[in-house]
Amino acid sequence: MNKTNENHKIASCAYGKCRYEREGKAIMAVACYCTSCQQAGQRIAKLPNAPQVISEDGGTYFIMHRKDRLVILQGKEYLKEFKLSSHILLLQGFYFRKL
Repeated sequence: MNKTNENHKIASCAYGKCRYEREGKAIMAVACYCTSCQQAGQRIAKLPNAPQVISEDGGTYFIMHRKDRLVILQGKEYLKEFKLSSHILLLQGFYFRKL
């Protein structure tokens, strides 16, 4: 899968140690205002060189993808999953940029 278009993306973390490949469009991009997402956004904001994920009005930006269409190509050992709360699915705690 070397092609890159709107339905196929390859991305890397800001440090270049992790890469993933995604097929299909994102399910949605949203800003969430629940306490768990605000806490996660605050944790992310404290990371070195973290991108802006908290909106001006306090929401936390994220993009949802289907798990069966996302493949970690490199650096899985650097990734950490954490549960925001008992009713929220696992979130992989890292950021990606387009290659």
